[in-house]
Amino acid sequence: MKKFLSATAIIVAGILWGSTGIFVRHFGDEGLSSLEIVTLRALVAAVILPLIVLIYKPSLLKLKLRDLWCFLGSGILSFLMFSCCYFYTMEQTSLSVAAVLLYSAPAMVTLMSALFFGEKLTAIKIVACVVAFVGCLLVTGVLTGDASISVVGLVTGVLSAFGYALYSIFGRAALLRGYHPLTMTVYTFLFALLGLLFMVDLKTVISVTAKSPSNVLWAVLMGIITTILPYVFYTFGLKNIESGTASVMASVEPVAAGIAGWLAFSEKPDAFGFAGTALVLAAIVIINIKGKKRAA
Repeated sequence: MKKFLSATAIIVAGILWGSTGIFVRHFGDEGLSSLEIVTLRALVAAVILPLIVLIYKPSLLKLKLRDLWCFLGSGILSFLMFSCCYFYTMEQTSLSVAAVLLYSAPAMVTLMSALFFGEKLTAIKIVACVVAFVGCLLVTGVLTGDASISVVGLVTGVLSAFGYALYSIFGRAALLRGYHPLTMTVYTFLFALLGLLFMVDLKTVISVTAKSPSNVLWAVLMGIITTILPYVFYTFGLKNIESGTASVMASVEPVAAGIAGWLAFSEKPDAFGFAGTALVLAAIVIINIKGKKRAA
């Protein structure tokens, strides 16, 4: 049951992350840069989530100085780098292409998890990574020549994948040290926001957001739907599922991003897109069959 709940949490996290592009497009139209949107996202999460934890269980905010590197890594090296690069890539290309570049991450996570945590690099894991990635390629239209991207967009897309992969590594490290998923998530956003304050004019971000009630609502929803909930769910999932396996399961995100692009911006998928969706889902099934066999 624990593994089932963890798997469900990771898949839900991937779906929620897939809606990020809708909010990026909205605030981009409002005049915020990709870095300012990242700041807004981190700001909302850094304000709302600690308040929830204070009400729920204040002791979860405690951490040891010797473990500080886990949270600095997740906040600065992971969230900050991933978000900045991912949002910029979405400005350079379609939501689905940005998502598929991001999802070279499962292979990175699988390799790093084998290196740092001794997770087995099995044939099934490798197959699942390949199937998921090919599925993502089909979803975006990259293989059919329907997608285009600049060199800069390609580089930032790969860097977004690396930053994303690092969260699984730092998250796993924190969980192994006994920290709660909420603790991990709170400090991830607090340190990310701290780093962003040296890069962005916070007054501009606040003024654009506060200029209308609808913008405030958009900001709150972005913070909850694309940040707080998916990060909490994903970190919770890491408690009972290997990092490499979790990253493959979260590859449902580009499928969700493609659907979001279709519904919100008329970026309609073709037959290849639907085939890619089937492959991504197949990869999730493959990786879960592996988990069931090992549990047996």
